[in-house]
Amino acid sequence: RWATTVLTGSASNPNPGGYVPGFSHHACSGAETPQLTTAGFKGEVEQQQWLTPDVDAVVVTFGGNDAFFGPIVKQCLVSPDCQTDDIFEAAGTDRVTRKINSLYQTMVETFSTIRERTSPTGDASDPDSAAVYVSGYPKLVPAATTYPCVDTNEVGFPLALAPFYLSDSERVWLRAKITDMDTMLSRAAAAAGVHYLSILDIFEQNHYCQEDAAGPPAMNGLDFWVAHPIDRYLQEAFHPTDHGFEIWAAAAISTYRYPTANPAPDGTVTPPTPSANPVTRGELWFGDEPDADGTPASEHARQIADDTQPTTIATDGWMPNSTLHLEIDPASASQSASQAVDLGTFPVDGTGRGEVTIPAGSTDDLASGLHYLTIEGQSASGDNRGWWLTFAVAGTGTGPTTGASGTVTDDLTGAPIPGAFVAALRTSDFTIAGGAAAAEDGTYSLALPVGEYFLYLIDPTGAHAAGFHGAPDLVTVTEGNTTSVNPAMASTRGSITATVTDASTGDPIEGVWGLALSTSAANTGAAEQVVTSSGSAGHVELAGLAARTHYVGYVDPAGAHASRFFPNSPNVPDATPVAVTAGNATAADAALPAQSPVGTGQLIEGTVTEEGSGDPVENARVVALRASDFGMARGAVTDASGHYSLDLVQGDYKLAILDSDGLHIMEWYDDQPATGLGDAATVTAPATADAALAPTTGSMAGTITDEGSGDPVEGVWVVAIGPSGIAGGAVTAADGTYTISGLPAGTYRVTFADPNGGRAQEYFDNSPDYPGATPFAVTAGTAVTIDAALT
Repeated sequence: RWATTVLTGSASNPNPGGYVPGFSHHACSGAETPQLTTAGFKGEVEQQQWLTPDVDAVVVTFGGNDAFFGPIVKQCLVSPDCQTDDIFEAAGTDRVTRKINSLYQTMVETFSTIRERTSPTGDASDPDSAAVYVSGYPKLVPAATTYPCVDTNEVGFPLALAPFYLSDSERVWLRAKITDMDTMLSRAAAAAGVHYLSILDIFEQNHYCQEDAAGPPAMNGLDFWVAHPIDRYLQEAFHPTDHGFEIWAAAAISTYRYPTANPAPDGTVTPPTPSANPVTRGELWFGDEPDADGTPASEHARQIADDTQPTTIATDGWMPNSTLHLEIDPASASQSASQAVDLGTFPVDGTGRGEVTIPAGSTDDLASGLHYLTIEGQSASGDNRGWWLTFAVAGTGTGPTTGASGTVTDDLTGAPIPGAFVAALRTSDFTIAGGAAAAEDGTYSLALPVGEYFLYLIDPTGAHAAGFHGAPDLVTVTEGNTTSVNPAMASTRGSITATVTDASTGDPIEGVWGLALSTSAANTGAAEQVVTSSGSAGHVELAGLAARTHYVGYVDPAGAHASRFFPNSPNVPDATPVAVTAGNATAADAALPAQSPVGTGQLIEGTVTEEGSGDPVENARVVALRASDFGMARGAVTDASGHYSLDLVQGDYKLAILDSDGLHIMEWYDDQPATGLGDAATVTAPATADAALAPTTGSMAGTITDEGSGDPVEGVWVVAIGPSGIAGGAVTAADGTYTISGLPAGTYRVTFADPNGGRAQEYFDNSPDYPGATPFAVTAGTAVTIDAALT
């Protein structure tokens, strides 16, 4: 059941009630969130009585009953189209969405209460409080119209007398509401500092009504039993089967494979330190059952200390006719994922017995320190059941034994910052002792001599402010150890969020475009960014915007609504700019007036390219306005070849072409600026209308060499600095070359730093500091060459 669940575990309560070892189960079917903290709520016990300081981990699911999903699903099942039903109208889209959003603060407080109750000090921020894992909900039904979800029932009840099914529109609505619930729960979990498991899509291949489902159904349909009243079997519908619980468990274990503390305030999660006498950490014991005290059989939990000989682990009746996949993974987030070692797959026969052999030398390429040996089972049918267990493995390689490592993240969202430059500065003179560029997941690792350092961080994209880690915080490196440091950077960007609805009905508009436009007097209305709303809820997020004012517009490309510019203007001059601040989201909701869309049958099509290079411009937006009154007619998006097609009724139109990423100048066809609608050419459908957009950015490139030898220098950081700060960066390749693209036209200075080669930092051209740097111009559509020789 998708019950309000509290599953707790502690060392003093190893296996009560036959559940997962170390956990006890306190779920209440049909319960609502107050069940946790309110004694006697709806006649049920107070669940928080089981939350005590000796609890180490808590798994919870909350929210579905609070948002009355049960009654809604039941009503949809018994109505041919519940959107016309009084109950559905009373609890329709707006009410359900509002209810879900209203639960946010309750969820934050509930998750914080769990942490408070399990903390020895009663403090929700106490790192010794229980690790809390919040689970979301899956999309209950498939979106595909090929699966009608009609259930004939188990006792031959005539289908004509039991028309219980969900229409396409009902399924779209239900899936959107569950997505809204997922968004709200994930935000609440992040705010409370607990783990969140999104399981939105785990049943997408296993819905009960799918004829080609991958394995047994994950959920019940309508189970009709003569002895049960109709309300009973409607209430049981859309709850997980045994196989559904297996899928859910696989998702949970794969996400939280190792027990971990709650996320830190910056969102980072520190994996556990493997013990010197390793034990299995997975939910399924491999082979023999563990001893009464929870210790697994020694032959199934060995530490590989001698890697010169093969190590064999015998399987004992586990998953007959299955395939086992073995992999050694880093135990710490500070170790690169590239250090993982794939050991291959091994078959298990029909008795469930076999041998898994870890070849000699498997840890040769691993950095010193402990790693995890992960064993995953896959059944003969191909169903990945997601059962893992973990052993400690000693690495024998030559990774850095002295230095610093960690993950660079955004200080608000906790998202990793790929490519961030991390420089370790000597505290004596602030010169660079070592450095590294973060990987795609934000992790970095750098070797340093024993000593004390400050870390200085640079985001070469300019999306985060450069600066010291902490105040700065002192980083101490000791012999043979890697100091864990997880720096956070402040964003220089902000975002605009909106819900776009129909002005008359209040219904969200699916597929609406959100536009962020320039407020610059020199190029008013030029596109900076264009996005399409997500799902059917009319939500728009314009992220990564510069901290300044922007005009914001909303366009229905179907032509069923008139365009508007925030807050409610039909044009840019009369709109109110929206202020964006760094690190924050600004709300700018809008309501678009409905209109009758133009007809179809005649095409205006063409290709959008870049002026000069002739390269196609993908994802450009082409908007057709009626020439008679400049009203919205239709919108289209260019494909990878730059082609677009507008299906319109025969008539006269004006075309606007804009780049979704703001990397090209917006124009009115043919070659008129953003302010040139009055001079735009008229295009009569059918017609071909090609456009070439002028680029707004240029690039710089060059080669960095050693001044003495003339040899190319690999690994040099090249940072372009514009009027507003860092605008771009790159790391030189083995031949000393680099390229920084996407630089807006303007004046720049550039600095070169050799983080690991010992050469002095300098500014172009041969200056030791910024004031002495030589400025140079970057022109749109061109590349400037900047070389340097470092000493």
